[in-house]
Amino acid sequence: MAAIFETAAGEDVVKTDLGAGKRVGIQVAVLVASLALVLFLVVAVALGKPGHPTARQVFPLGAAFLIALAISYAVTPLVARFARRYGFKDRPSSHHLPPMKPRLGGLAIYLAFLLGVLATMPLLPDRTPEEMRRIWGILAGSTLLLAMGIVDDRRELGPFPQLTVQVLAALIAMSLGVVIHAIPNPFGNPFSRSTIEFSIYLAVPFTLFWIVGAVNTVDFIDGLDGLAVGVGGIAAIVLYLHSFHLMQY
Repeated sequence: MAAIFETAAGEDVVKTDLGAGKRVGIQVAVLVASLALVLFLVVAVALGKPGHPTARQVFPLGAAFLIALAISYAVTPLVARFARRYGFKDRPSSHHLPPMKPRLGGLAIYLAFLLGVLATMPLLPDRTPEEMRRIWGILAGSTLLLAMGIVDDRRELGPFPQLTVQVLAALIAMSLGVVIHAIPNPFGNPFSRSTIEFSIYLAVPFTLFWIVGAVNTVDFIDGLDGLAVGVGGIAAIVLYLHSFHLMQY
């Protein structure tokens, strides 16, 4: 959402552009909130079925989403203003023509994610120590990536420094338990939930490849305003529905 709201913040060109950008941001927020309402209605219908989560388990998920949505909408214009003031802008090139738009959209996304997670963690007292370590691993790795992104937005880092930091961030998350030990079997029965199990010698390099690959995939498609966050939002919805289907709350 933050990348879209960053676009909505606009540039200091004319006031009419800013007004139009804000209207787009509001429309996007309403659309996403409506979609979230539909998803939670689907969840609510399933609550009474055996083996499905209770309202107490589902509420933190909705709270995390709404908190992150509100924070991204409120913080992104402030981040855009900060970026313009301190020179975090696109540089003129064949890909970026004036007026130069502010960068640091990742900072707004990070703040929304971080505060959404921290605000709802007290609502999940039954999480195991292993789950909590994985959460802290993801937060630690993403914090390192944020620092790299801020430097890159200012100085245009080369591919090798970026890859080095990405690998280091992945290793930090993996050291705290974020490791893929199994994947769904693409050749198995879709209704049997068959999986392919990995040994530790295969799980570690596979997880490293997956994390670094996912980071670069989002980076490569981030060429248009809102494109990366749109793809990320769709992926998040699909993962949410799939996790709910697997009863992984």
